[in-house]
Amino acid sequence: MCNIVTMKNNVGDSFEVADIKKDIIEEIIKIAAECKLIDTIYLFGSSLEKRCTKQSDIDLAIVSNVTRSRLFRSKAYNDFTLKLYKKLTKIKTMIF
Repeated sequence: MCNIVTMKNNVGDSFEVADIKKDIIEEIIKIAAECKLIDTIYLFGSSLEKRCTKQSDIDLAIVSNVTRSRLFRSKAYNDFTLKLYKKLTKIKTMIF
């Protein structure tokens, strides 16, 4: 079990997340802000609830103003996924 904490997105809106996922979610927001093809990222699942554990994944739905095939082929999105992978690999190594 974990606690729920409030944080803000990159436009100042508040939302609640599991405290043990807060740092990772902050990194996702920061890195996603650099990709202009990403309009919105929705978080869902246990990372927003008290039942979250260290082993819980973070569920994301990414919304873009371009088609999925164009998004996946774009340098901006590929840079986003690579930066996110590198950052999360570092964080995971630190946690486990």
